[in-house]
Amino acid sequence: MHVYRFKVTTDTIDEYIREIDIAPSHTFEDLQKAIIDCAPLRPDENTQMMFYTTNARWVKLREIAEKPVLSKSVDDDDEDIRLESRRRKIPFTHIAVAHLRDHIMDPHQKIIFEYNGADTFVFYIELSKIYASDNPTGLPVCVNKVGEIPLKPIDLIKEIEIRKFERKEREKKKPIKSLDDISDDEIAAELEMLEEDETFGAIIKGEEVPAPAPEKKKKLTREEIIQEFGPEFAEFYDPADSDLVEEEEIPEDEEDFFFNNDEDDDFGSRRGGRSFDDDDY
Repeated sequence: MHVYRFKVTTDTIDEYIREIDIAPSHTFEDLQKAIIDCAPLRPDENTQMMFYTTNARWVKLREIAEKPVLSKSVDDDDEDIRLESRRRKIPFTHIAVAHLRDHIMDPHQKIIFEYNGADTFVFYIELSKIYASDNPTGLPVCVNKVGEIPLKPIDLIKEIEIRKFERKEREKKKPIKSLDDISDDEIAAELEMLEEDETFGAIIKGEEVPAPAPEKKKKLTREEIIQEFGPEFAEFYDPADSDLVEEEEIPEDEEDFFFNNDEDDDFGSRRGGRSFDDDDY
């Protein structure tokens, strides 16, 4: 038994190739399913698909589909009307009864497959090989697959629109000026703004830069301790003993009582309840 090998390409996708082995007794309906499966494509009830057998110059000779293509509107331009007039003269055959062997008239038979759905593609099919096989089971089958077909070109359209928007936004931004392009008024305005700043103003005027305000320590709540250190610290971590507790200010008249560093401080009063005297030894 002989087997047909068809090479499938498209001019809309670079390096897209499918090679399909199929029996002469199969119909164009079988070939259509093989093309859809190995592409892959996702047709729905509104998708139109049709084959056209052609001559060596890819001129359409016969239409093979589930139903003829809908006629063009009279509102179309003259070129479309002329093409539609010629298309009506092309013989039509239903896809389910069109066996491949009945429509292969050339050892390099050319066929066009048009797919019009959410995606639109035109596939160019050419008979590349006819060989004998003793066990042609599992046909039709895709024997070679090169390149990928986009399943959702709408995503590509969205990406293009996003890039266009980002490019426009970048173009709206003012370009960085060189020093030669900045006027004296712009420089004076910038210096005036810097002089109003507490730190830069002091630097420009040659004054001492004010020290930054001390950062106040925050007292942590139990929930904050759990979040910061983990639940295992909740039971024995006392916020009152934390280094993060806000320090209490001590009145000046009490500072000597807590922080008495005089050298003549009574040693005994700081080491125990009893005072010592040199005469005791």
